Amino acid sequence: MFQNIEDASLKLLETIGELEDKNWLLVAISESGEQIAKILSKHLQIPNKRLFLEPVFCQKNSDCEIAMVSEFKTIIIDDVLKEAFQLEREMLLNSIDVIYDYKLMPRVEAIRGNRDNLKIGETVEKVILVDEAVETGLRMETAIATISSVFKIESIYIATPIIPQQMVDFFEPIVEKIFRYDEIELYTEITDYYIDRESV
Repeated sequence: MFQNIEDASLKLLETIGELEDKNWLLVAISESGEQIAKILSKHLQIPNKRLFLEPVFCQKNSDCEIAMVSEFKTIIIDDVLKEAFQLEREMLLNSIDVIYDYKLMPRVEAIRGNRDNLKIGETVEKVILVDEAVETGLRMETAIATISSVFKIESIYIATPIIPQQMVDFFEPIVEKIFRYDEIELYTEITDYYIDRESV
C-alpha cells in the first residue's frame, strides 16, 4: 500500500538504484506515469518525456479496451477480444483513425503546444517506460512497439510501482528488465493500492 504517488515513486526508485551512465531517457506513457517519471528524473538526473497513447473502446462494450494507438499511429489490437466481439478489422481501423485524428492528436497539441511527435536524442541508448501500473498490458505493449520501431531503441526497460504477475511473465522476455516495487497476483484497481491518491 502506498501513501500517495510520491511515496510510490520513491519506493520504485529504490528498485532502480544508480544508473551507470547518462544515456538513459524516462518516457511516461500516461498522466500518472508522467508524475512518477518527473520524480524519478529529479533523483536519477536523467531527462523525462511523454509518449501519448489513446485507448480504443469496443463499440459493443464501452468498458472494454480493444486496441491502443500511439501518437506515431502505432496500433496494437487485442485480437482475442476482436474475435470475441466479431469485429471486422476494417471497421476497427476506421474507428482508430477517428480517435487518432479527433481525440489523440488534439490532446497532444493541447498539452505539448503543437502536434509534433515525441523526439528522442541520438545519444539515448536506453529507454525506461514509466507507468503507474501495468494492467492489461495493451498500453505498455503499444509503447514498446513504438519506441522499438520508430526510434530503433533496443534496450527498453519498464518501471512501475505495481504489476500483476501475469504481466511480468508476458513482458520479461520482451524487455531488458522490469523495475517494480510489488508484484500483484490478483490485480483489482489502482485506487486499492493507495491511501491517498491524488486525482490524475
